[in-house]
Amino acid sequence: MPELLDEMRPDFVGSSTLREVLLMRRGWSYWGNGQETLVYYYDDHPNLDDLFRILCNDGFAQDTTTGNAKKYVLSEDFADYLSGVTRP
Repeated sequence: MPELLDEMRPDFVGSSTLREVLLMRRGWSYWGNGQETLVYYYDDHPNLDDLFRILCNDGFAQDTTTGNAKKYVLSEDFADYLSGVTRP
């Protein structure tokens, strides 16, 4: 999944505090709860569901989907990895 990780890394430069991720197709509408959310597109990653399933299986994301919109919360360790932060 190098292409997805390469897309995600810039979102975490500067220690982003965002952890919620929404998976969408370009052109879809989403009425969120007012919180900022990172969005990744099926148009860019046709196997996006499978990639996030792997992240969940490895403990890097948690599926928080309710309704039709696929939503995930990223773990702190994964966010640190993406941002390049190392903790003692």
